[in-house]
Amino acid sequence: METICEELHVSYSNILFHKRRVQDQSGLNAQQRMQNLVGAFGVENRARIYGDIVLIDDVVTTGSTLREASRALSAGGLKVSAAITACVAQPLR
Repeated sequence: METICEELHVSYSNILFHKRRVQDQSGLNAQQRMQNLVGAFGVENRARIYGDIVLIDDVVTTGSTLREASRALSAGGLKVSAAITACVAQPLR
């Protein structure tokens, strides 16, 4: 699904998908989170990118989700320009 915000000249689309089920990360430490997400995301083949890619995540705890998302996009031939999170977990794990 692609949505366009013309006032800001921004569009967004869900181009990542889960390739496999992952464990709930709330009780995992940094190493376990990284292992849990290895190879978890794929990129939609139909994705059309016309500008910079910015990853958006609700909360960053260890950075594992953003790292895996960036890896998947890179593997799909796409380059991530930035990442934005709404919250930072305290303490960072």
